[in-house]
Amino acid sequence: MKIRKSKKKIYLNKKEKIFLIVSGMGLKNAKESVGIINKINETRDCTWVNIGLAGHKNIKEGSLFEIKKITTVSENKTLFTNIFMNNLRTQSLCSVDKEEKIYANDCLYDMEGYGYLEILDKITDRDNIFFFKVVSDNLLFKPKNYKDFAFKNITNCLKQILPLIEKHSVIVSNNDKYIKELLLFIKNKYHVTFYNEKKVIKLLSKVLILKDIDSIKNEIDNTPTLLKLIKKYEFILRNYLLKA
Repeated sequence: MKIRKSKKKIYLNKKEKIFLIVSGMGLKNAKESVGIINKINETRDCTWVNIGLAGHKNIKEGSLFEIKKITTVSENKTLFTNIFMNNLRTQSLCSVDKEEKIYANDCLYDMEGYGYLEILDKITDRDNIFFFKVVSDNLLFKPKNYKDFAFKNITNCLKQILPLIEKHSVIVSNNDKYIKELLLFIKNKYHVTFYNEKKVIKLLSKVLILKDIDSIKNEIDNTPTLLKLIKKYEFILRNYLLKA
């Protein structure tokens, strides 16, 4: 269903509670689009997904990447998306003020990415943010029609993106239930202080996206102390973090 009370093209799937907005090019459009969706559906807990085109000096057109790090070329500012590895190739993204023609750095280039992330970083948790870019330009190729290129290639890439988002959504929607179950399981094995309980809850909310509940229970069974379990999961999560 199209939402008509907006200058931008916004669509809503009421059953699935999914919003889609066609933002258009540029930093201003990116920020404005995030603001519009957030005003319609203001909550920190929803998942935000950006899918768009980007250029690179030599990566083949049509290639799909998940973006973990976005930097502004003009101001050299950096922000990050979710910390999880999602079985897709990753690349850093450089956001520029005008069309990039040289591709001096080994990163993907666009004109919107940092604008999206700058606003999202204020209104939601980083682990709710997913960025995907399809390579549209390189030094040897430029689409004759960007709209046709985007439709064809993004449609093809959705087969890889959607299972990842669906898995994340299922875990997040059941997070409270799983965390309570695992916390009880942990308390039956270890002595858990109030301080450690808070730390464990925070860790489990992230680890649950990386591992299924049975795997976590098995690790709890085979870890002699709570401190070793905490250190194990902190180590796992640190390995998924991208440093500035």
